[in-house]
Amino acid sequence: MNDAKQGSHHSRDAAPAAAHPPAPAHPAAHATAHAAPHPAPPAPEPERRRILVVTDDSDARALFARAFRKSTSGPALCVDTASADNGADTVRRALVAGDAYAAAFVATVAGAKGAAGLKAARQILAADPSTHVVLCAPPSASLAADLAGMSDAAGEDDRVLFLAMPFEPVEALRLAGALSAKWSAARKLAEETAAREKAQKDLAAAAATHQKVLHLAAAAVRGRDRLRMEELEAVVQQRTAELRRAATHDDLTGLANRALFHDRLVQALELTRRLKDYRIAVLFIDFDKFKTVNDSLGHEAGDLLLKAIGERLTSVLRSTDTVSPAAAQAATPAPAAVPHAGGGEGAAAHPGEDAGTAARLGGDEFCILLSGLRHDRDAALVADRILQALKAPYSILGHEVNSAASIGIAVSSSGYERAEDMVRDADSAMYRAKAAGGGRFVLFDRAMHEQAIRRLTVESDLRRAIERGEMRVHFQPVVSLSTGAFCGVEALARWQHPERGMIGPADFITVAEDTGFIVELGGWMLEQACRQLADWRRRMPLADAMKVSVNVSAKQLKKDGFAERVAAALREAALDPKALTLEFTESALNDGGEAAEATLRALRATGVSVILDDFGTGPSSISSLNEFPLDGLKIDRTFVHDASGRRRYAAVVHAITNLAQNLGIEVVAEGVESLEQVALLQALDCPKAQGYLFSRPAPADTIEQLLRRTTWSAAA
Repeated sequence: MNDAKQGSHHSRDAAPAAAHPPAPAHPAAHATAHAAPHPAPPAPEPERRRILVVTDDSDARALFARAFRKSTSGPALCVDTASADNGADTVRRALVAGDAYAAAFVATVAGAKGAAGLKAARQILAADPSTHVVLCAPPSASLAADLAGMSDAAGEDDRVLFLAMPFEPVEALRLAGALSAKWSAARKLAEETAAREKAQKDLAAAAATHQKVLHLAAAAVRGRDRLRMEELEAVVQQRTAELRRAATHDDLTGLANRALFHDRLVQALELTRRLKDYRIAVLFIDFDKFKTVNDSLGHEAGDLLLKAIGERLTSVLRSTDTVSPAAAQAATPAPAAVPHAGGGEGAAAHPGEDAGTAARLGGDEFCILLSGLRHDRDAALVADRILQALKAPYSILGHEVNSAASIGIAVSSSGYERAEDMVRDADSAMYRAKAAGGGRFVLFDRAMHEQAIRRLTVESDLRRAIERGEMRVHFQPVVSLSTGAFCGVEALARWQHPERGMIGPADFITVAEDTGFIVELGGWMLEQACRQLADWRRRMPLADAMKVSVNVSAKQLKKDGFAERVAAALREAALDPKALTLEFTESALNDGGEAAEATLRALRATGVSVILDDFGTGPSSISSLNEFPLDGLKIDRTFVHDASGRRRYAAVVHAITNLAQNLGIEVVAEGVESLEQVALLQALDCPKAQGYLFSRPAPADTIEQLLRRTTWSAAA
């Protein structure tokens, strides 16, 4: 066996190395243990002690292997072997690695042949002063002389012991245990001594520092060190100023924060009440592609973009203006000339006031307070100037980033009493600008306010609509254009409001989406639709082949356990999964990403059909057919409505129908309202359709009467 290889591995007969003891538990863990008992932790493993066997003789190596077999008690011995030539090097490497050997058993022979062993012993003693050396030699005629020579070489050092070979394995094992215990105790004593000395030094240093502080304080009190006191006061003042700034400014951009902005806006509104002609405006700014930058380039790039945006806002407003990331909603009214856009004529502010304060409300949202305006239109001039400044490309981490903004404006002439209301309305106007495509500003007006009030009312009433039993399920049939037979129905939500009567989805679905109520509403719709079809199938044999379609939102699709909820609804209604069709818009599928694809596959595996709704309206509808596992699609009503009057739309409908047939998936045309459209769809090979021509969405009992006719006819 190669000696170098032996030195790098544990002996096969050596006791296995014990793992290092676990670190002490954190104090919090003990506190938890008092509150709620936990199982006792496992006992720590025995301490590991290392032994090195140095020999060039295979018989001696075998003898040591038998001696150091795994013991049943005491510390675990980790035994390595090395040749006489590299024994000292092995000890040095272990010492440097912080895993020193407790003892080295050096096997040698009497006479000249034992020179290598004696040399190795001396080198080991020099390499690590803490390692004990056991010289091992077989009995021979010259043993006494050899032992005398070895004793002279080792001197009187009590770290050198002798063991006659051959020896009983237990002798070597006990000797190794005793030496390793002695070595371990000495090491612990040294560590404790060093720790005590360090603690004493630290204590002395702390005492000296304490005395120094007391001396300086006494000297300052007695006036002996006035200069030092002045320095301390300067440090305190500087730190106080830093803390005040941190409390009122954004750490990332250095602009004012939400608290400062709110405070200034409150003061500005107070001036509008005291001064008849004093006008202010709040500009709420949101960046249209900031999330894309964050997601694609990382948060570092997003932070750099926010800093650059803050700098541009600062450059747009006059140097006397206050610009801050608006995380507060207040800004000190400040007199000066209002910045104007594109070199046009600016509006003069009241003398002695700042013209504006900009603030970052959080994320990519900023607010600007403009004070001392002459006319409301002056706020629009500033907004236009800001849009021009912000639309220029940004250089971020080697990438060119374009980030247009949407701005909402609220002006004080609307009669605001509270700062929060003004910021809220500016925010609403910003969302209107974003919905219109972004890169523009919108001025909040009374109509928007009334719309916001209506939305709040709808949101409040909608949250309790299901528990009050106000939601309704209406159904619209799907008709086969070749036979006129009813082949399915689509379930559609309606709201029987106690004051406003029956409300269509256009007036509440968007609110349900924004508030997250759509998840609860969608689950309820799914359960009701499955129950109704199961009831029809039990009572109407003609309904056995019919299917029911239910719309699913992006939030439902993202919700954990959606596939399980579908399965539960089917089980509760005792309905065959093949009777259920789930409709998704392209945006819902794209928002869901890989998780959406996995959910669709899980649904289809149960037999549920999955179709793409409003096909043709998304930016990449064709790619969706390839990316997601689909069973069909619905042609959006815009194509059907215009197909009879425009040849191009008719060609699109024909192309979609052929595409679906080639892919082997179902196709349904939506929004059919005339016999002319039916004839055209039949000519274009579209197999199924739904729309007002066949039936408006209606309650289940009304639809049941229609279904009992078996087929649809124009005469009916």
